[in-house]
Amino acid sequence: MFALGVIIAIGSAIAFAILGALVLWGGWVTTSREIPVHFVSAGASSGARIATFLMVGLPVLITGVFGLLAGWRILMVALGLG
Repeated sequence: MFALGVIIAIGSAIAFAILGALVLWGGWVTTSREIPVHFVSAGASSGARIATFLMVGLPVLITGVFGLLAGWRILMVALGLG
């Protein structure tokens, strides 16, 4: 049973890490490719641009980092290191 729990925990850690990395990658693609296109077409002011980057970037950054940290912590627990 212990080995089964370790295998499940390692799989969970990998899943969390992959999802965290995908969130960060998707956020990078969105902020570097999609948002600037709409800024040009809408003629947004600098305040609106900063607010948009903060409202999109901060939640993406927080979610991605927490996903990676959760994956790392679960892996440490599964291997008996924490």
